[in-house]
Amino acid sequence: MKIEQFFLEGLGHQSYLVAEEHSDLAAVIDPRRDIAVYLEAANRADARITHHSGNTCT
Repeated sequence: MKIEQFFLEGLGHQSYLVAEEHSDLAAVIDPRRDIAVYLEAANRADARITHHSGNTCT
C-alpha cells in the first residue's frame, strides 16, 4: 500500500492518496477542491481513483 500525504499551507488542510500496490485502485481521504494533485499522484502510482472520503463539518 502506498500512502501520499498532501498539505495545503495557510489552511492547515491535510489529505491523503491511498493506493493499493497490487492493483490499480486508489482512494483519496479528505480531498481539497482542486483535484489535480490527486490525479497526478494517482498517475505516478499507476492507479485510478475509485473512492473518496470527505471530512466536512456543516
